[in-house]
Amino acid sequence: MKFFKVLKYEFLENMTSILLINGILIVLILTIRLFAGAVDSYRDLNWFTSMLIMLTPFAIFCSIIFLVIVILKSLNSRLFSTEGYLTLSLPVKLDSILVSKIIVSASYILLSLLVVFLWVFLMIGSIEVDVFRNTYETLRSLDFLHTIYILWLTILYTIKPLICILFILTLLNIGKINRFKPLVGIVLFFVLYIMESLTFGIAKNMIYHSFLFIDGYYADFIRLFFQSHYKTINIFVLTESISTIAIILIYYFFSKYLIKNKLEI
Repeated sequence: MKFFKVLKYEFLENMTSILLINGILIVLILTIRLFAGAVDSYRDLNWFTSMLIMLTPFAIFCSIIFLVIVILKSLNSRLFSTEGYLTLSLPVKLDSILVSKIIVSASYILLSLLVVFLWVFLMIGSIEVDVFRNTYETLRSLDFLHTIYILWLTILYTIKPLICILFILTLLNIGKINRFKPLVGIVLFFVLYIMESLTFGIAKNMIYHSFLFIDGYYADFIRLFFQSHYKTINIFVLTESISTIAIILIYYFFSKYLIKNKLEI
């Protein structure tokens, strides 16, 4: 019961601003669709619609920057600053605090991704742009199981970097690193990425080579996922799910242990 109260508080804290920004983006996208709906080519667009189309990627980029700031504030200021003392003093389990922050942050990211996909799909009906058309045709060809798989992997791929950021922030704060903290955090992020690639990445490629008869899934992802039969796709999704969940759990439990036993605020 306390977990849901913490989750509700996390959602309400930034929900208004997140919904407002994404709402503005949706209105902007729908306006483009309205004005460009009868246009057969981007060369026939008037200056107003052209300006809106150029403005939309910039607006999406700004919303992403704002989202990153919100997430970092939620994970850093609410846990590792003087405010973190109050957060960690609440009569709730540490798991409830950490999991609620991850769920809320992941929800905000998925909402932003939904807005981006809406932009892509509505642009398809507005003007002829090859990159949008190809994306639309690829996604349109998916059946129900493919769609479920993509949604599942999208959720996992959204949670993993959030847990990684939590782990990096934990390392930075228990180490009392004050100088060049952002630079050290970026370096740690890439170090962890390399370590993942050298362990889980090599193991996954061995599985793909043994069972799917390919020499590395990264270069063959499109062919593997969109042009293969279900047995191949099932092996791919299962392998990706197990490896990603394993990484998430490793980062999470290390972060939890360090916050609980090593953090001094």
